This record gives sequence, structure tokens and C-alpha cells, in this order.
Amino acid sequence: MAGHVVETEHKPTLADAVAGGIDEDTITLPLASSVVDHVIECDEAEILQALKTLAFDENMIVEGSAALALAGFTKVAQQLASQTSVIL
Repeated sequence: MAGHVVETEHKPTLADAVAGGIDEDTITLPLASSVVDHVIECDEAEILQALKTLAFDENMIVEGSAALALAGFTKVAQQLASQTSVIL
């Protein structure tokens, strides 16, 4: 982890709400650094699959960023099978 905001290229995504950068002088990075244990990367196909799962299995139409949470959870669901999990 760099310990500071690092600008990266922003590409089009189904998860629009998480596509932008963060300002350097906000609490976002310090707060995230204190509570995030590890990062799970998801590609557009995984986000799309999560959107479909939510739509067809749960009857929920959500923005791609909400589906991103499910896409990430799906990648680690087997490891967490013995625990109670909540997807936010």
C-alpha cells in the first residue's frame, strides 16, 4: 500500500459509483486503511454476472457498484463458508 492517494487511469465500468478518484485531504483513505483487511479485484464480466444474479435470483435491480460487492464476495465465498457474512 502506498499510504497516499495515487491517481490511476479511470476506464468505463458497470460500477460507476466506484469509478472516480478520491480527494487527498478527505477521511476516505485513512478510514479505508484502518478497516480494510485485503482487496478483491473484480473484472467487468464478474460484475455483470453479479448483476444478473441479483436481477434473476433476488429480483433486485441495482447499480453496478452494488453488484461489485456481490462479485467480490462470490470470489471468497468458499473460504468464508463457515462464517456469517454480510454484503454491503
